[in-house]
Amino acid sequence: IRRWLQYNSKVYYYYLVFLAVFFIYLFILFSETILPKQYHYEGWQINFVSRPVGLLIYIFYNEFVIKFLSLPETNPSLNRVIRWYSRFLILCFFNQIVLQYIFIDRIEVLNELHSIFSLGIFFVVIYFLYRLWKMRTTLTSYVLKGSLALTIGTFITNILNTLMMSGKLKYGEYYFYPVLIGIGLEIYFFNSGLFYKTRSAERELINTQKLLIDEMQENEKLLVDRQN
Repeated sequence: IRRWLQYNSKVYYYYLVFLAVFFIYLFILFSETILPKQYHYEGWQINFVSRPVGLLIYIFYNEFVIKFLSLPETNPSLNRVIRWYSRFLILCFFNQIVLQYIFIDRIEVLNELHSIFSLGIFFVVIYFLYRLWKMRTTLTSYVLKGSLALTIGTFITNILNTLMMSGKLKYGEYYFYPVLIGIGLEIYFFNSGLFYKTRSAERELINTQKLLIDEMQENEKLLVDRQN
């Protein structure tokens, strides 16, 4: 937050929104542990809220990556693909809400659809990570490490949650441990990347100012020599 206020950069804004939405997602998953018993809900009711919020995580994540890597300038083709992908996720967000009310009495159908969708999202993210890997820059390495940790953690958590909802796996709070580990690693790598990006920008600014000062001094010297 301090760096966002200091540099007033959109990359920090999207990162903070991304983290806020993700922690709301975790709060929903942890609601039975955090909230008093009278506020507990059934597993399917928690999924009705957590699944749309989960889509918002991907949407703000995409915006953060675009700003963090300056994709419109560094990789316009990938930027266009991610933009279309974000629009698709926005449609999926509203579609998820509609489907939940259509199949409100058929939870098993919703679980199956969510499993298929989660698998599709997983492979799409892997494709984006591959495209980022091909860029081979220092900044993309931070995104790759954090995103891979988060993607794997979220995917495993979704699979475990689906298996528990279908009765194929014994219910337990262990299902959200993978996503906790993933978000922890993701925050570490993204924070490291933001720190590196900020320090690099500061060094570049200092070097630019130094060159300008040297140029001004050289011009002043030439002017004095001409006058003499």
